[in-house]
Amino acid sequence: MQKISLNNKVFDIIKNELKLKKIAINDGINKTKRWDSISNLNILLQIENKLKIKFSTSEFNSLNNIKSILSNVRTKIKKRIK
Repeated sequence: MQKISLNNKVFDIIKNELKLKKIAINDGINKTKRWDSISNLNILLQIENKLKIKFSTSEFNSLNNIKSILSNVRTKIKKRIK
């Protein structure tokens, strides 16, 4: 999966969950309209479902902004491809 395509998928999942038209790479929990702890959980569950990956309990607690989510997802996808 290409980096741009993966970024777009993650961005689309987040935008859909938050019902926003635009988000930025620096957005995250409590910085972005409608992004609270429940939304964060739903975002990560949607990413798991749509991208066929799994987050650990500690990842659910720490992944709370777009940069960290993208980095983590990229790592999981790379491991899956190898």
